[in-house]
Amino acid sequence: VLLPGTISGDSSAIFQFHMMPVDLSIVGTIHSHPSPVPYPSAADTALFERHGRVHIITGKPYGKDDWNAFDHRSRKIPMEVVD
Repeated sequence: VLLPGTISGDSSAIFQFHMMPVDLSIVGTIHSHPSPVPYPSAADTALFERHGRVHIITGKPYGKDDWNAFDHRSRKIPMEVVD
């Protein structure tokens, strides 16, 4: 789900969470970092605690191994990519 009203720049994005649909099938979030460090920031941790159970962060250069998955407490969790 791409939220309407999202504002993005070179180093950050602002999400309009009041625009998120009420949909119990949404289980988490995915977003990218502009750096090669796919680990949660303090803002990410606050987001994870409020929205969903599984969260994925990708980082430059955005290759097949440049991502991590986290639970709602920002603990790294295993996740398998399947075709």
